[in-house]
Amino acid sequence: MKSGGRMKNHFLSSLSCALFLALIGANPRIAPAADVTINWNDTRQEITGFGAGWENELGAFAMALPQAVRTQMMTMLFDSVQGIGLTYVRTHMPPDLLDASGTWNWNSTSGRIAGKAMDQVTLMQESQKAGATKFWAAPWAAVPMYKANAVYGGGGPILRSHYQDYANYMSRFIREYKTRFGIPFMGISVQNEPQFDPTYGGCPWTGADIRDYIRDYLYPTLKRDSVNISIIAAESNWSETQYIFPTVDDPNALKCLDIVAFHNYIGSTPFNYAKAINAGKQIWMSEISKSGRDDGYGAAGNYANQIWQNMTIGETSSWQYWWFYDGFKDNSGFIGPYENNQLVIKRLYWWIGHYSKFVRPGYRRITTTPSSTRAAGGGNVGISAYKYPSTGRFAIVVNNPDAGKPATSNTYHFNGVAPASVTPYLSTGENANQNMVKQADIPVVNGAFTYTVPNVSIATFVGQGTPVAVEDRPAIQRSRTLASAVQIPGGIRLRMQSPAAARAMLVDPAGKIVQYWTIKAVSAQVLPIPSLATGRVYLLRLTYANRSENVMLFN
Repeated sequence: MKSGGRMKNHFLSSLSCALFLALIGANPRIAPAADVTINWNDTRQEITGFGAGWENELGAFAMALPQAVRTQMMTMLFDSVQGIGLTYVRTHMPPDLLDASGTWNWNSTSGRIAGKAMDQVTLMQESQKAGATKFWAAPWAAVPMYKANAVYGGGGPILRSHYQDYANYMSRFIREYKTRFGIPFMGISVQNEPQFDPTYGGCPWTGADIRDYIRDYLYPTLKRDSVNISIIAAESNWSETQYIFPTVDDPNALKCLDIVAFHNYIGSTPFNYAKAINAGKQIWMSEISKSGRDDGYGAAGNYANQIWQNMTIGETSSWQYWWFYDGFKDNSGFIGPYENNQLVIKRLYWWIGHYSKFVRPGYRRITTTPSSTRAAGGGNVGISAYKYPSTGRFAIVVNNPDAGKPATSNTYHFNGVAPASVTPYLSTGENANQNMVKQADIPVVNGAFTYTVPNVSIATFVGQGTPVAVEDRPAIQRSRTLASAVQIPGGIRLRMQSPAAARAMLVDPAGKIVQYWTIKAVSAQVLPIPSLATGRVYLLRLTYANRSENVMLFN
């Protein structure tokens, strides 16, 4: 009897094993597929681009490269066809352009914290030529003569008596770089890491200081000088909210702020800053680097995982690394150093490229359910999806940094769109080293496809969905919540039967957001609009009570 029982149990185990292998395609290295839904019509933040920085002593390292090599590097970084299509360039605002006599020196050099200002200018110009489109600046050290003990770092904050002087300095820096060097800055940060005051260059600020400086000095000064750029703050870590909360919590300061930026260093986890998002502010992750000084596939997967967290949890519009070029040979850049007459291309370059090359500026994130699946080794497989509304092009990025076995397979179901196929691009460090290799098209059958992303790998699936239909008629259209909108000269009159605080945005035919508003909890109000081309249809998107709806408007 006991022997027969063992035979029966062995038979059942064998049968179960056979069924399991059949379900996974007779491959024990692949786990059963998990279901993921791509929600085509659940649209979230606009993506404005990815990037890194040319600043500090980095300029000297990059400028030491042979010109042909530097040109090659620029193409690889910024060209969206031959490279990975990075968009943003962050640079350092030199602290010594002006001396105590009132003389401006545009080719400044102040040692480690600034390097040669013209090195940075040259690198920005070459970046621009290669395809970079968005430049912004951040100070490390403040102007010494405005600080308590007149040193670049370790000297405490700027004296309040010099706040206006410092705002004047920032304004002229922006204007001169555009007219002298052709660098059109789109934004300026109040301070890089206001919580940090190293001896080589820094300037501590409190959250209240940042609020007052933006509201009472920097914003009015930029307006006075007709400098139309974004103000960025506070560039502390996600966990150090005390540096940004005072500005966002002050209505008068909040209207002066355009971009809320965080850094993502150790112990700092993205969170959904709903108050800033609902006020129409972009959220950025503006600096991260050197995860254990490791150039392995694991480190690349870690950064890709950080992007996934920032995009899906933090609803960031932009993710930016520290440096483009690794001059220090410590894996602090995408590319470099230059050894044996060739550039070293980091694995991080390819992993980040899965976002920057395929998720282009103007794409909007669309939700996935869930946003991650469990990997066999215990980690998460991060999933995020994006579409360009006016064309219907989309990208789904799936990052599997897990090193466990078996690999994770997912079935992706499209909700609200029916593409014919998807094209995968794969980077993997498992068994074969592949970098962004185009794979065979996968048919989408009954609105779904299945794919196994190998362990320690990342894949991006691109395809063609349905463009946003633009209804060619003027609309005074009632929404489901009994809100109505009609265009009037210079604005939009919005009426709400059930008044509630909300936010709204105006979207042009290309899917670009051209205006944000904070909606008051009143029955009738006028939303001022910028000067727009006539004869075009614009979309007014109203969001409140945790849902969004659209009202079509002629202009």
